[in-house]
Amino acid sequence: MDNCIVCEERFHTFQNLPNDTLRVECDVCGTYKTVRTVATTGLSRSKYPPHIRAGIVRSLNNKGVKVVIDSENFDRYADNIVIPQNPIDKIEHLLLYIAENTQSVFNGVELDWDHDWAVCFANGADELRFYIQKSIELGYIETLNSSSTTYRLDIEGWRYIKQLKQNRISTNQAFVAMWFDNDLVQAWEDGFKPALEQVGYSPIRIDMVSHNEDINDRIIAEIRKSSLMIADFTGQRNGVYFEAGFAMGLDIPLIRTCREDQIDELHFDTEHYFHLRWSTPEDLRETLKTHIRATIPGVVMADE
Repeated sequence: MDNCIVCEERFHTFQNLPNDTLRVECDVCGTYKTVRTVATTGLSRSKYPPHIRAGIVRSLNNKGVKVVIDSENFDRYADNIVIPQNPIDKIEHLLLYIAENTQSVFNGVELDWDHDWAVCFANGADELRFYIQKSIELGYIETLNSSSTTYRLDIEGWRYIKQLKQNRISTNQAFVAMWFDNDLVQAWEDGFKPALEQVGYSPIRIDMVSHNEDINDRIIAEIRKSSLMIADFTGQRNGVYFEAGFAMGLDIPLIRTCREDQIDELHFDTEHYFHLRWSTPEDLRETLKTHIRATIPGVVMADE
């Protein structure tokens, strides 16, 4: 295995594991596992160039996701990440990375230009340096000294991060991604909807929203407007996986649920996450309310 199959750089080591599996530690992408056949053939089927693939895996690593690439179809991992589309988006990724990894506001975070360009989906060291320089010029970050590669958020940077997060939680809308099947009508009517309303949220399902837009554009717009995402994987719908991944990429609080009889059907990409199990709509309602109150700061019962 000469190069990392994700970023195609040589900054990696690998360890042989049982069942023809490799554990790869890449200085650019982070850690992932893959099978030997993929390590040999590469990711030729992916529609994403190497630097985007590196950004996807690096982002998942930063979120604590254990990445396992077991086929040549790498692109399903992109469903868990909002890929930046322009320089502003990439600067946001850079600032969020610094903020999330800052242990002390005085010491900041070290960035290795040769290895850390994937944190903002940059296409190599030169592009990372460009975004760092622009962030310094905008007053978002500063270096400890003229020769340092350690960066810390300046006051404007912290203000920018605060505004980003406020924009994401300034609504009580909760987006529910689920299978629109007759079998789950009662789960919505007696489970998701009353549970969310009783803890102060305004729940929506995209099939219940009137619009004249492209459905995918509307879904993305409504998720962006939401401060909570519920993703129910009962029925294993591809749309639910996509919508949950999009919310995850935006750092919108995400609660995964699944009916008890469907737990064993979860896709391996997400099965290691905690899923709130339910058996009846009434069980779902009470369990979901309790979980929201225990995990979402500032939530109170609507009648309190």
